[in-house]
Amino acid sequence: MEAIKMVISAMPAWMAVVCLVGGVFIGALAMVRLGYSVVVAKAAYKWICWAEENVIGSKMGEEKKKQVIKALRDLTPDWLDWAINEKFLDFFVELIFKVTKSKLEAYMEKKSKETATVARFGKAGEDNKYD
Repeated sequence: MEAIKMVISAMPAWMAVVCLVGGVFIGALAMVRLGYSVVVAKAAYKWICWAEENVIGSKMGEEKKKQVIKALRDLTPDWLDWAINEKFLDFFVELIFKVTKSKLEAYMEKKSKETATVARFGKAGEDNKYD
């Protein structure tokens, strides 16, 4: 106990705070990384599929796309208004949507193959255990 007390008291308070904040940040990053495949990727993929089925082609989809384009237009600097028109922003939104969906599909397929491989090898090893 004395050794721990001596190490802790030798460290300045600001260094202890930096180490604590760094540890919390790294822990949060690890939790996000672990939780991505479990929650975020599946939810994002479900939302994209739902949007494709229910929003695209409907009036609601057009309104949402207009809102996104307006938000992007508000974010662009005034000196770029001549170069970035509504047609470009519409293309950009569609491109991001398609790329995101294809990346999520590839990720979900990779994860399902990894899970199937692990399960298959585990079961195959148990089947041949007594041969």
